[in-house]
Amino acid sequence: MYPILDVNLDIINFVDVKENNNLFKENYDLLLQNCIPRPVAGYFHRPKAKKGRKPWSIPISLFKDYAPDTDVLFMKCFEEDWRRMTKPKIKEENLAKCKIILKKNYKIMYLYYI
Repeated sequence: MYPILDVNLDIINFVDVKENNNLFKENYDLLLQNCIPRPVAGYFHRPKAKKGRKPWSIPISLFKDYAPDTDVLFMKCFEEDWRRMTKPKIKEENLAKCKIILKKNYKIMYLYYI
């Protein structure tokens, strides 16, 4: 376990309090000779550094690599969606007509979806 150490101390900060033993005089002076209260702990105040902030702009933001939606992008998206979808079992000519109609209205459908 822990070793027992024999240590000699000159002053020990303790009070041997007996029942009905007063610690203060009538004028609230301390009766104890060797007992000193702990100092009041100060509060740590973090210094507020005044940093010069750059005004927000798109080139320094999270959105700097954002590419806005264009008609070319919508057409690429439509072709990819068309390639991945399960096509209905109808004639090829009707399927081509359906694709033309959907392609014309793809941007509107996309905007309603998001």
